[in-house]
Amino acid sequence: MHSRRLHLALTSILLAAFAVAAHAQKPADAWAEWETLSPDNEEFTVLMPKNPTTESTTFPYHKMELNVRLYMATSNAGPVLAITSLSGIKSDPAQYTEFARFNSYIDAFKAYFPAKVRSKETLMKMILVSSRPFHGHTGRSYKLTLGDLNGSVNAFVTRKRFYAIVSLNTKKDEALEEKFLSSFVLPERQNEPPKTVASTNPDQQNPNPQEKPLDPNTQNTVQPEGEATSPATPTIRKLRPHQPLPRTLDKLLERQQRRVRLTAAC
Repeated sequence: MHSRRLHLALTSILLAAFAVAAHAQKPADAWAEWETLSPDNEEFTVLMPKNPTTESTTFPYHKMELNVRLYMATSNAGPVLAITSLSGIKSDPAQYTEFARFNSYIDAFKAYFPAKVRSKETLMKMILVSSRPFHGHTGRSYKLTLGDLNGSVNAFVTRKRFYAIVSLNTKKDEALEEKFLSSFVLPERQNEPPKTVASTNPDQQNPNPQEKPLDPNTQNTVQPEGEATSPATPTIRKLRPHQPLPRTLDKLLERQQRRVRLTAAC
């Protein structure tokens, strides 16, 4: 009887120990509930642990002031999932390339993000893994190290904003990282229409509104080949070989002959 009680006690202790060990091996169990996040005034949707913290502030960058929004979920077990949203550097292809704008945002992200996870002095190291567009938007992927945390960051820039999607952990958890990073979605980038100024003032259609447009029927038109018309020319009347002279001409000749005879007589 005594041995049976001892056996039951040992069994209970072993089961409790296994439960504690199993809980320690699954730090992400604290995030059993996830939700789709699609904040107002943002362009993205993403799957995040329920009730992430949010922060909206401004951040000085060189001579500019950037608008920052941070969405973050942290756990005592180690994982950090975050999205940093920046705006303030306008898209201007006439002045600089989209990659130059992207790199400026990356520099601003490096200056802003470390203090939100560790201390401001914590060294952050980013190694470029790939450079590829995402739904038409300029994008790059990096390996990220921040103190004792390691993970990945995907960064994209749209016409309006810059997004850095961060997954960090004290230990490797590929399933958690893939679940978060792959859930981030942006709408397809649309080609910017050419800038044209449409006139709404009817007077601008005719610079001289008081002058009536010329009637095209009164203008010279091109005639089809073989049907061109030529201006009328006067008709010259030709005399036949034995046709008598007109009476007026006959009289003129008679007068001329008289003059010749009078001159010869003198």
